Amino acid sequence: MQAEVAILLFAKAPVDGQVKTRLQPFLCSQQATRLYRMMLGNAIDTAKEVSEADLQIYCAGGIHHEFWSSYESSLALHEQYGADLGERMYHAVEAAMQDYSPVILIGADCPQLNAEYIKQAVDLLAQGYDAVIGPATDGGYVLLGLNRVDWGVFSAIEWGKDSVLEDTQTNLLRLGWSFQLLSALSDIDRPEDLSKLPVGWSY
Repeated sequence: MQAEVAILLFAKAPVDGQVKTRLQPFLCSQQATRLYRMMLGNAIDTAKEVSEADLQIYCAGGIHHEFWSSYESSLALHEQYGADLGERMYHAVEAAMQDYSPVILIGADCPQLNAEYIKQAVDLLAQGYDAVIGPATDGGYVLLGLNRVDWGVFSAIEWGKDSVLEDTQTNLLRLGWSFQLLSALSDIDRPEDLSKLPVGWSY
């Protein structure tokens, strides 16, 4: 039976030299890829723990990579498309909202993000907020939950900059949408972030 909620995991195929590049040269490309595979697997497992949601993976770099076929149960895989991250997220949310509401966007870069955190977003959206944001400590966000979709949420944002969270809030205010913020979590993007990896993780 289809769930009402969709979790859209934005990810890359774990190809050497194409993932976690900002961790290099502190890590070699093979170490960076190995770490990303761990993070990606953790994000998939976390999303699957949210029983009230269906997981949809939006992949850059190839939906036919061997990583995806390593899962016993089939994954719902889609290609990302759009000129930048904002366009890719907008198109994904718009497509998902043909069948689901609300929609939760997450990435694979935040091992701190757990099922309970996602459920907090689902609960707030169920209360009627138009959007819920999970801030990242670097000025971006680790989660974006939406009850509706509009290109204005994603427009005029410099992706990868520390102003993404602020700009997104400005966009939501401009649209007149109601929204709530969750507690801030840490992405693993730069060498100094590696100290925030969960105990027992290695690369």
